[in-house]
Amino acid sequence: QLSDVLTEVKRIMAQKLKQEGFTLEIQASDIPLISYDKEVLIQIMVNLIENSIKFGRKSTTKKILIKVDTQEHHVRIAVSDSGPGIPRQALKKIFDDFYRVDNDLTRLTGGTGIGLALVKKFITAMGGSVYAVNNAGPGCTITLLLHS
Repeated sequence: QLSDVLTEVKRIMAQKLKQEGFTLEIQASDIPLISYDKEVLIQIMVNLIENSIKFGRKSTTKKILIKVDTQEHHVRIAVSDSGPGIPRQALKKIFDDFYRVDNDLTRLTGGTGIGLALVKKFITAMGGSVYAVNNAGPGCTITLLLHS
């Protein structure tokens, strides 16, 4: 059940969110039953939230929003933050193995560039898709689409 995944993710991330001064809001109504590996979905969500924290540390608004809804035969899980966003030329590349945006922020935060590549591999293996867009204001949204 997806609601169990969201509850567990919130529990796992609660301390880190509090330490870093972030709030996590989950907007989900009428969440359908989906049959996917619960542990893998938890790991995917944790990875996305950790990225939002890592790159949004200097943001004035430290809020992460997870929005779940259904579209036709899909469940859409969108993770939005208010961080610096992603350079436009990098939006499609961030899911490539070992790709890291080359800027001052990524040099400061460290990392291997494997996290989002794994997210894409797991979601693709589940028959879904993932994409990123910059928000109209600050931040970006990473959206997972899974068959319901």
